[in-house]
Order: sequence, then C-alpha cells, then structure tokens
Amino acid sequence: MSLNQFNNQLGYGQFCLDAESTASISVANTWTAVSLSYEDEESWQYNTQLDRGNIVLDIKGIWKIDATFTVQGATNDNMSLTIDDSNGAKLPELKWNQRGGNNWCINYSTIFNWQPAGAFTPVLFYVKNEDDTNNLTIKKGIIVCTKLY
Repeated sequence: MSLNQFNNQLGYGQFCLDAESTASISVANTWTAVSLSYEDEESWQYNTQLDRGNIVLDIKGIWKIDATFTVQGATNDNMSLTIDDSNGAKLPELKWNQRGGNNWCINYSTIFNWQPAGAFTPVLFYVKNEDDTNNLTIKKGIIVCTKLY
C-alpha cells in the first residue's frame, strides 16, 4: 500500500500464548527477557507476523501495544514489566507486588514509535524482580498490537 497525505499503512495483530513461560531471574533488580510461545493466528494479523517465535511489526510508525498476562510466583516481591522500543531502549515500565505468589492479572499498555534498523526486530518482553531472585511464571496472555499512524 503506498502512502500519501490521505492514508497510512494499516497494521494489527493479536497473539495468544499457547504455553506458560517462566522467567528465570538470576540477579535481583535486573531486566530478564521472557521467552513466550504464541499460537499462530494468521487470520488476526496484518503487517505483523510471528518470526522464530517472536512478534515482529513489519512496518515503521506509531504503534499501540496492549498486553494482558496472568502471572504466578515470586511471593510478595515487587515486580516490573516492560518492552524494548525498536532500538533497544526500555519503554516505561509497569510495576506491581506479587502478593502471596497467587495468580495475578497485569495489563501493560503503551504507545511507542517503532523504527527498527533491520528487517527482523522482534517485540521482546522483560521482567524484573526488584527484591530477590524468585522466578515469575506467565501462565496465560493476550497481546494486541495496533498501528495508529
């Protein structure tokens, strides 16, 4: 689709986790990448894709990401979640307390400028345990990416 002053390229994707994933936290207060496993729902993707198990936004622009996860573990620890922008800088983080180690639902939503340097730049999620090295398990999740402009 060509760009002109009247329209912009569309992009969207919905990605559901098909298996739980544990973030093995070896150092407190340090970002740890989370390896997530997604269902391949091609009918819910346009200018987005799953490449080598990672979400890839195919076109540059202003994107909104909404991620909802059910998390468990890391009893009574203060936790944080974030993603990278396309150039390796961390976006604003979401913080919560993992009280009792029970199942908790966290929602991360942000708008960011996606300007990747290369063709394959995945959207990566990171967690941080601010108190100690207890692991965090992501049980379920849905991630929605929408290109705004």
